[in-house]
Amino acid sequence: MVDTGSRAFFLQMQARVAQVLEPEQVTRMILCHQDPDVAASMVDWLSLNPHMEVCSSPLPMCRCPTLARLTIAARILRSG
Repeated sequence: MVDTGSRAFFLQMQARVAQVLEPEQVTRMILCHQDPDVAASMVDWLSLNPHMEVCSSPLPMCRCPTLARLTIAARILRSG
């Protein structure tokens, strides 16, 4: 999944994903940046699958306080 979206739209997004596969089967998310409209529902997706891999560049990862509070497998992609 690329850019998980706002928490306000999580249930709507979850329903759309469920049209293709079980939401719990999503194993990886890519976050382009940490703005709430782009990545805030990351915590909701991680509650469905705590083993989901989070892929991002180093900047969003260090600016997102939620990541510091979660025990997740995060892969930092090197830029350039």
